[in-house]
Amino acid sequence: MVPSSVLRTPRLLLQVLLEKKVTVLQATPTLLLSLGPQRVKESLLAHGSWLKVLALGGEVFPKVPVSHCIGRGCAAKIFNVYGLTEVSCWASVWEYVPEETSASHEVEWMPIGKALSYTEIRVLRKTGEEVEDGEEGEIHVGGEQRMCLVDDGRGSSMEGQTLNSLKATGDLGLVKEGHIYCLGRLDDQMKRNGQKISLREIEIVCSCFSYINQCVVVPDSSNRLVVCMCLCDKDVTVDDVWKDLRNSLAPWKIPDEVVFIDSVPFNTHGKIEMPALLSLVTKLRHSSRHTQTLQDFFKEIWIRTLGYEDVREDDQFVVCGGNSLTALQINVAVEEFLECEIPEFLDMLLHKPYSEIVQILRKYQLARKNSEFSGDVNKRTKTKHSSHPQLEHNTNLEEMKNNDTDEFYNHQSAIKSTMNGKQKDNTNKKKSILLAAVSRRGVQLRESESSQNLSSHTYLLRWKFNLGKCIDSSPLLVKRSCGDMFVFVGSHSHKFVCLDAVSGVEKWSCILGDRVESSPAVSRDGLFVYVGCYDYHLYCLRVEDGSVAWKYKTRGEVKSSPVVDQDTGCVVFGSHDKHLHCVCVDGEAKWVLQVSSGSIFSSPCISGALVIVATLDGVVCGVDKVSGRIRWRVTLNKPVFSSPIIYSEGVVFGTVEGLVLSYTLSGTPMWKFKTGGSIFSSPFVLKLSDSLQVIGIGSHDGCVYFFTHQGELMAKYCAASPVYATPFMYDKGDGVFGAVVCETLGRCCVLRVAGVGKQEEGTTQRTGVEVMWKHEFPGELFASPILYEKRLWIGCRDDFLYCFDAL
Repeated sequence: MVPSSVLRTPRLLLQVLLEKKVTVLQATPTLLLSLGPQRVKESLLAHGSWLKVLALGGEVFPKVPVSHCIGRGCAAKIFNVYGLTEVSCWASVWEYVPEETSASHEVEWMPIGKALSYTEIRVLRKTGEEVEDGEEGEIHVGGEQRMCLVDDGRGSSMEGQTLNSLKATGDLGLVKEGHIYCLGRLDDQMKRNGQKISLREIEIVCSCFSYINQCVVVPDSSNRLVVCMCLCDKDVTVDDVWKDLRNSLAPWKIPDEVVFIDSVPFNTHGKIEMPALLSLVTKLRHSSRHTQTLQDFFKEIWIRTLGYEDVREDDQFVVCGGNSLTALQINVAVEEFLECEIPEFLDMLLHKPYSEIVQILRKYQLARKNSEFSGDVNKRTKTKHSSHPQLEHNTNLEEMKNNDTDEFYNHQSAIKSTMNGKQKDNTNKKKSILLAAVSRRGVQLRESESSQNLSSHTYLLRWKFNLGKCIDSSPLLVKRSCGDMFVFVGSHSHKFVCLDAVSGVEKWSCILGDRVESSPAVSRDGLFVYVGCYDYHLYCLRVEDGSVAWKYKTRGEVKSSPVVDQDTGCVVFGSHDKHLHCVCVDGEAKWVLQVSSGSIFSSPCISGALVIVATLDGVVCGVDKVSGRIRWRVTLNKPVFSSPIIYSEGVVFGTVEGLVLSYTLSGTPMWKFKTGGSIFSSPFVLKLSDSLQVIGIGSHDGCVYFFTHQGELMAKYCAASPVYATPFMYDKGDGVFGAVVCETLGRCCVLRVAGVGKQEEGTTQRTGVEVMWKHEFPGELFASPILYEKRLWIGCRDDFLYCFDAL
């Protein structure tokens, strides 16, 4: 026993241990490592040391760092002890022999060892059953002769305590080949970018870097991962660390920040004192902000995120390898550095060159310093604690006077052109009626409606078609009365194809001016197909032969998928020129509207006389489809990638903050639901009955959520990776529905979701999600699937469009 003042001073503590010739030392790994691995190696765990037994417990045993503390000829025995205060402290022990690995060659952790006398140790699922070999669960420890009551020093907290045979430890355990491994605290496991990660796992990887004495990974108040490192090599730079982190960890496990500290603060029990550590991080971060310029900060985070050694003025974030997830991480870091919200930053980052982004950020910084950001720059503290911040910005523009010259885009820049001369005359051709159009929005039928009652548990690959580069465009299926059934899809190869939906045989293909990410739409008569392109154009192609009837030019990439007004035949779509375009069937602009200062990535939707659109600077608008005037506006201050969709009560969509939001068609908030990750997926609406609609949407927390039209959560499916694509849903009858879910890492699952069916008297109907079929694809899945007449079409980033038959 030593005074706390000695315990908190590593050099003094080591001196006491050596002077007193301590033979048995019980400590936490944090306390041991705080003494300095090299100093311990040369004294306490060196040849001839008085120390005979070193028992490490209270934390996960850090095998690699401990091995760096052991000197040549060390005779001390080292043990990993595990236990719980309520079970008389230690419950198991395992001797660590440096020359040996763990009990299982597949596990990098240290077993907790054999249970002591009268002690029982089990790893249980949440349901209370024991896990199988290879599974994880919570470690429970007990034994009728080992239980204790624990008070707070006054005895008052012992009231109500019971001597249960097993106590939950709060630790995550793994059972492997008869051994139990402690993987860390359950609260050390977190979801990040849709993936489950372990903070301790990251620490173990970092501890293998030769220049590190000790490291701790902690989430800060904004849930950003910070790795705190004590260095034994003072010549190591932060750039060196970032390079090793990128080479050693999966992208979603890489921390957001690296901080060098002199020592890890710990409490009187020898464990890490997290509040003190986070306070230290905040202090160092604050100090860094006062010494680092905005230009240096942004250059550092750009290089760190993309893995480049330098940056050029004309570098584009996406071209350099950035994506929506890494863009979100940079967005959070920049807003914290500037201490203000920048709604349009994500849009800028994805589409503007490096030099222009820096210039715009500099304007925000100057505006903040001069306190001139009442409208464009929002203090983070104003909206951080708002229960429904959207209410604060809801504006009805019908009462405002609009300036036509300011609000409307110059029609002269929206040009109609043709590639093959005059439009072909189709009047002499045999008229074919459009019977069905199937897209990621669902099935639009003009024939008698029928449910897709698929009872099959198996899907067999019928064909696949190579488009040359990855497919992010979701396919469109068109069925006509003449018997034709075609599927249309585009690719990053600039290729746009029309295939026989059943055989996969190419009917025609054409090469457009750039990449195609937009999902196509079909005209009311089924004779034309519309698709957006990165070359700033919306193309109108003839279904018959793929020739270009007309193309309409905007001033930015067209990633938004067009939607066809079934009343007028007009096509409405957004562009990265920050405008919403309404184009007539002849390719002439009916109206063009700048909604906000943000680009439009998502697709608009139409309900009656209203077009609803969302932007990348977080503005959602209701626009009159005849005049093109804004009727109402909601400002969210966070980007919206999710496409709004109409349902019985109004409109619903998701946000990058992880919110599912619903508004009435007049812009009034109705309900919201918070998921665990950013939402890029668009919602799907399925009508099950006259009184019930189901809304399905994916999230980057790795789940798909199913809601009633009243916003009540019906069911949730937990996937193996984030869900970017829209789930395709279909009615199976009796209140049961199916859902096709594509996960980003390449797995597709067909689900059966029950819980709203007929309920017999005296029985309880339970909601349940069952996986009926799954398939692993060789590439990532970002395009949304479609299903029709017992066939499934899926586009993959391995360059292929796949078709499966239900057996």
